[in-house]
Amino acid sequence: MKNKIQIYLISIIFFFITFEVKSQEEFNFDVKEIEILEKGNLFIGKKKGKIISNNGIEINANQFVYNKKLNLLNARGDVKVYDKINNYYIYSENITYYKNKELIITEENSKALSVSDNTTINAHRFEYYKNQNLLNAIGDVKLHDKLNEYIIHSEKIVYDKKKEIIITEENSKAISKKIIL
Repeated sequence: MKNKIQIYLISIIFFFITFEVKSQEEFNFDVKEIEILEKGNLFIGKKKGKIISNNGIEINANQFVYNKKLNLLNARGDVKVYDKINNYYIYSENITYYKNKELIITEENSKALSVSDNTTINAHRFEYYKNQNLLNAIGDVKLHDKLNEYIIHSEKIVYDKKKEIIITEENSKAISKKIIL
């Protein structure tokens, strides 16, 4: 009888205590085909899909490779990155996302779109520092600010959106469509 009362009390205590379980996963995968290797430390996503990070980054691509130990994501083929927090779109053929550093590096035909200020940037390569809201564009760069009606051509542009600063390097040229009186 005494054991039944103890079991009953323990059951009631567990019933009223709630446990909070938090996921430590950095990414959620929504892909058509996934292969998990190396004891769950390597994820290979195939045949298109989407990955959503725990900090507002959404990546669509044809293929993904995620190394859980290094917290490193590679995406290839029609890559589209959307930063929901900073309101950026980045397009490229190949990206590497260093999650611990919050750094995205693009290769090949890269394009960025800042939705909030209607600015597009085209370049061969980007280095996007998410936490600083800073984009380095490298190689045959063209920045088009549609809101303020100007275009900048350069070999390298640093676009610091937080400070609202654009820094150019090497053979830069700016064209403004506004007439200043």
